[in-house]
Amino acid sequence: MNTSDLNREACYRAVLAKDARFDGKFYTAVLSTGIYCRPICPARPPKLENCLFVPSAAIARQLGFRACLRCRPDAPYFRFEERHGCGYHLEAALYPAL
Repeated sequence: MNTSDLNREACYRAVLAKDARFDGKFYTAVLSTGIYCRPICPARPPKLENCLFVPSAAIARQLGFRACLRCRPDAPYFRFEERHGCGYHLEAALYPAL
């Protein structure tokens, strides 16, 4: 999948709705801030004219964007709700108790 395969309006609707079905399917690179986010990022959604939708975090990094500190799109993938909504933490996933 490349950037031209992504439907701009559909991606933006997913960002506005914070639709978890699209998590990992695309990333939003924000031109005005220089960051990239997951579609479910808890931050206020950017304006559509400031959005560039890309199919992978690697492409966003290659374009010079840095990872969002709120949704952590560069972290190992697992459901965002498990990490933030239910007390599940990244440290617990990476370093389980021995």
